[in-house]
Amino acid sequence: MVATKNNEAAATAFQTAFQLQPESVVSLNSLAELHASAGQSEQAIRTFREVLRRKPYWGPAHFGLGKVLDAMGRSEEANTEFAAAFRYRLRTPTYYKALGALALTKGWYERAVENYTDSLRLFPADAEVQFGLARSLVKLHRNAEGLEHYREALRLRPDFLEARFCLGLELGQSGDAVGAAAAFREAIRIKPDFAEAHLNLGIALLQQQLHQEAREQFEETLRLAPGNQTAQKYMASLRASHPAPEAP
Repeated sequence: MVATKNNEAAATAFQTAFQLQPESVVSLNSLAELHASAGQSEQAIRTFREVLRRKPYWGPAHFGLGKVLDAMGRSEEANTEFAAAFRYRLRTPTYYKALGALALTKGWYERAVENYTDSLRLFPADAEVQFGLARSLVKLHRNAEGLEHYREALRLRPDFLEARFCLGLELGQSGDAVGAAAAFREAIRIKPDFAEAHLNLGIALLQQQLHQEAREQFEETLRLAPGNQTAQKYMASLRASHPAPEAP
């Protein structure tokens, strides 16, 4: 009820602002975004299209309309609007960031790199953009560059859990088991019940021939996620090759 009243109040405010400045599409676009966030898809579509009737090159309206159409399963129409959103880019770090996130989600990795990079040129201290750029670069097999941006994301936000975990994965895949283990330990410090971090720490320890420590991490993984088949396989292999010492 409170959220509904807040939405109604915001809608009234945007409508009033638009009436005061009908030549400006910003308030009208905000109203369209409000309709979209409230699940009022058809109303959002009509309002975004009214924005574009007044200003066809307004990128945020193409972006918002594309998101609504995409959520409705109208992918072809959505992609047309997304193409226009990329074509009519606003020169702001926030807009570049939103386009980068969209491109990463869609698997358009070159576009993701372009837009995240442009966002960082204007505001380099955004840890989320550093992280998104790292993920996009890794998808393009530009792993060394990706590592740099994971590290920069963590310099900006040391407790950034997803960046810490992805850094561990990347270090592990590059053969740096020691560095991977350190990253996974930090991820576990941030979130002690993170089963995947315990699993990957176990793998990194096993690569260093630290069998007992690896066993402990696989056991913890299975305590947190009893059905984890990867941890089960590693435990079975360790039991066969390195039986646990008997209690005195």
